[in-house]
Amino acid sequence: MQEAITLSRVEQKIKELKDAGKVVPGIEDSIFKRIMLDHKDYLVKILNELILFDQKITEKDITFIKNEFPPHHYQNHLSRTDLLIKVKNYYIQIEANSRLDDLLLLRNDTHFDSLCLDVDANKDKHIKDEKLTQINFNKKVETNLIQKLKDNCVAIMQYADKEKEVLYPKYTKIHVNIENIANKWYTNSELSWFEKATKLLITEDIKEIDKLVEGDDILEKVGESIKAYSSIKEVVNERLYAYIEETYQHNRLKFALEQGLQQGFEQGTKNQQIEIARNLLSMNMKIEDIAQATKLTIQEINDLKKS
Repeated sequence: MQEAITLSRVEQKIKELKDAGKVVPGIEDSIFKRIMLDHKDYLVKILNELILFDQKITEKDITFIKNEFPPHHYQNHLSRTDLLIKVKNYYIQIEANSRLDDLLLLRNDTHFDSLCLDVDANKDKHIKDEKLTQINFNKKVETNLIQKLKDNCVAIMQYADKEKEVLYPKYTKIHVNIENIANKWYTNSELSWFEKATKLLITEDIKEIDKLVEGDDILEKVGESIKAYSSIKEVVNERLYAYIEETYQHNRLKFALEQGLQQGFEQGTKNQQIEIARNLLSMNMKIEDIAQATKLTIQEINDLKKS
């Protein structure tokens, strides 16, 4: 009985999209992976725009290492990356974010930190002593932690160990602010191929998609695939589950952080600060961010982590 209700909801969503002349946007996890897996020529051209390879890469240079589709339980999501691919001497982690706020930025940074540690410790069987790059495609940037992510279409940052004050050139994070690119489109500015390719990921209106991709064979094929994906029950069902999971986790983390900022500070009790820190540790937040939220010392939080 439950399955019938779920299918009916999915079918209704597909009908609503069709009637409105819209699609599930390509930035959504359920479609983003399919685009990258099905259109390697599109992925290759984007990577050549973003990363300064020794020479231009081709489709033959790309190997997909991790490409799991979203599970229907958030805890499983914490244990994997969106996409991890090998390109020559690069390992590239690719994330698609509908909304990059402070909490998601901290989570993605924590995930990237763990990958960097795996590289240094040589623990991950997929990753040897190579360069590691994280690329974030962001539909909307709402974080205030790093201003240049909001100000620029593309922001490139080297990974740094804040405690040791050391930069690691082989570790790089790239953020693409697609909202800023879209603003250029809506003010009738001419877009480059890369800007059109990324704008395509957040476009929902079918007529706008057709206008955006017109005359470019690679983009036209991606646009047609996005339309086709939006009629697949499995894809739409994944999106419905993902929306519930994202909303739940965002609210959970927001509550935990607010609890640390308000209850922990205002009431000022050590026990409350410790309990909040334990909760944030269980969510895999970075130790320095927990210290900032709870006003505990890094040593105190490390002791809690060991206990």
